[in-house]
Amino acid sequence: MPRVVVIGGGISGLSCALSLVDLRPDISVQLLEASDRLGGTIHTDRHEGWICEAGPGAYIDRDPSTRRLIERLGLTDEVVAAGNAVRRRYIRHDGALHRYPDCPEALSRSDLLSSKGRKRMLLAPLSPALSEGEDWTVSEFARAHLGPEAATMLLDPIVGGIYAGDADQLSAASVLPQLVELARSGGRVCDALLGQGQGRIGKGSMVSLASGLGRMIDALSEELCDVVELGRPVTALSREGARWRVHIGGDQPEETLADAIISTLHGGASAHLLGPLCPELDSLLQTIPSPPVVVVNLGFPSDAIDHPLDGFGYLVPSTEGGAVLGVKWTTSIFPTGRAPVGHKLLQVFLGGSRDPSVAKISTAEQIELATAELRQTLGLRGAPTHVKAFTHRSGIPQYTVGHQGRCRQIEATLTKLTGLFLGGTSMGGVGINACTTSAEMLADSVAAALPASNPMTPRRSAQLGVV
Repeated sequence: MPRVVVIGGGISGLSCALSLVDLRPDISVQLLEASDRLGGTIHTDRHEGWICEAGPGAYIDRDPSTRRLIERLGLTDEVVAAGNAVRRRYIRHDGALHRYPDCPEALSRSDLLSSKGRKRMLLAPLSPALSEGEDWTVSEFARAHLGPEAATMLLDPIVGGIYAGDADQLSAASVLPQLVELARSGGRVCDALLGQGQGRIGKGSMVSLASGLGRMIDALSEELCDVVELGRPVTALSREGARWRVHIGGDQPEETLADAIISTLHGGASAHLLGPLCPELDSLLQTIPSPPVVVVNLGFPSDAIDHPLDGFGYLVPSTEGGAVLGVKWTTSIFPTGRAPVGHKLLQVFLGGSRDPSVAKISTAEQIELATAELRQTLGLRGAPTHVKAFTHRSGIPQYTVGHQGRCRQIEATLTKLTGLFLGGTSMGGVGINACTTSAEMLADSVAAALPASNPMTPRRSAQLGVV
């Protein structure tokens, strides 16, 4: 029986393992997670009516992979859609909130941009198109196609909110592929940014689960209970003929053999493990950093906040300074079930490339930073009645300029290491939807690479009831 070891118990590793189990019942799958829990940044803390997320609290239902996973886990009835408030978003500028211009009419009234800035943004078709294979930073791309004001006030905070990254370093082709493709085809980037046309950002419905996204991890854990092992860090890999020897640490160190290895660790962690196998792979993975991110959930009585919280939340341009990336208004996005009646819950994001040092201060200091932000911007009065903070030492991978080329080099290098596969957010996208999509593809590749011990192995369509 072929044997596969999956390294890492985040959403990528878990969904890949489940896909592989479904695709190839004749394969023995073992998932090794170094920590004492599964899910990575996906974790839900539930306490006396408060549902606080450690990281993402929802996903964009764009590709069908996450929907298939939810159906496979029997969670379809628990899916909840975001309220209409998500369509209204804000940008914090000079200490005040400004409505994000989500249509041409709103742009004409917006005070985020000067009259000159608005006119320049609409001149986007006159900007040069990117040639195939050319890569610019997000800032370079935005200035060329939208003008410097829109680059700073509109696109910079968006990539800061999604990637916790620096627009002067991130690759436009990797983090804004729809906009870049639109530009290459001669389309209007400004229209897409204003919510018009096929290239618009955030296209797709936002959904979650009634008891939080941690419910999905719980269900995956139950489904893979015979496969998952916690507190089992992989300390080294080595070749043994055509197979891999896996060195496992923890309370009971041991070694095991596998026909294939799937690593879903972040770039730096994968580099530490795979570097001894291939110096070229080590250097490539080391160039994909994952700066830390802090997430602070704060709950208050509804009458303690002056602002009506009539929207998704707000983002902060890097020019504003400080550690705050943005604030989600959780109980406005999902109006029921996230907080006790008569209370509001907000989620403050700190750090990333903008200020990685925030991960080194105490939890009390992180909470004070988040609370001070709400006092200054939303008119918060009094202390929070509920607090839950999370520090992710390894946050969101940064797709800096040249990322697509590095990924091609990594894939070419892997062809020399038969049976070794890489997944996770360092290469295949950072959102939950992207993770489940790439995990499905990875499982397909591994299943195809291993010889079948049972010629009647069912296909995915037979297992999941999809065409």
